[in-house]
This record gives sequence, C-alpha cells and structure tokens, in this order.
Amino acid sequence: MFEREGFKVVGSAEVARDLLAPMGPIGRLKPGAEDEADILYGLRVTQAMGALDIGQAAVVCRGLVLAVEAAEGTDAMLTRVASLPETLRGTPTHKKGVMVKTVKPHQERRVDLPVVAARTVELVAAAGLSGLAIQAGGVLLVDRGKLAAAADRLGVFVEGFKPEALARE
Repeated sequence: MFEREGFKVVGSAEVARDLLAPMGPIGRLKPGAEDEADILYGLRVTQAMGALDIGQAAVVCRGLVLAVEAAEGTDAMLTRVASLPETLRGTPTHKKGVMVKTVKPHQERRVDLPVVAARTVELVAAAGLSGLAIQAGGVLLVDRGKLAAAADRLGVFVEGFKPEALARE
C-alpha cells in the first residue's frame, strides 16, 4: 500500500544487518543430540504452521509437540508450556526440549520479522527447556550481548540455524 503511494519500504534487516541472528551458538552452550532431533522436528512443525500463516514458533520435547504459537505470541506460548506437567517437559534443573522460531515462508520480511530477546531466553528456561533454536538471517535479536549473557546464566543454549542445512540431515 505504501509503495503504491510512492514510498520505499525498507526493512530493519536491510539497515541493521547486525540485528539478524547468526549461524551457530549465541552464548557458551550448544544443543545436544536429543536437542538437535527436536530442532529438526520443530523446523518441520514451524514450516507447516508458517505455510498456513499460523505462527512462527513451536516447542518440541523428545519428539512430542508441546505447543505451537498462534495469535497469543511467543511469551504466552512459553508461559503455557511452563504450566504443563513436568512429566511432559523439563524443569529448570533438568532441562529438556526446545523452542524453534522461524520466518514464515511467505512472510513480508521488511516489516514483520520474528524477534527474540533476553526475556525469551528467561521464559525458555522457566519452562524447563534446554534451549532455543532460531533461523539465522531471519530472526531479529534484541541486544545480542544481553541475550547471550542470559542464556549462559540460565544454562540454556541459543543456536542460529539455516533451515536448508537442517533439511538435508
């Protein structure tokens, strides 16, 4: 609509590329083998959800989908996961499961990229999850240093990944 009126729409990723999630770990921790299997399954879930324009995130624990994001947003989804029985998810002292956050396949990337911040990491830890996997180059990070510090302090991983690399595994 704005472009039809002669305006040029420029996305945050174009003007602040350093806000985009990089490949690899953000912080000291990395996912283990069980986490990697959950990340791969979570990617399949988020791609299917994205194709239907449902949401951008899912929580998977040992192959079981615990939650998918919809209109309530990521924070509310993670709060909901934290209320599930501990037999289904990890605990802050015995973490397991991951949250995966990706860009929807047909998303307007100039004005609507997914975002994660230290608060997201805090909610991941409170839900007893091992970590957070985010699409490298597709998710914006609010204060990467603070996010990495929170992940290290809380003992969760934050890992940037490329969907095409995981799809080949």
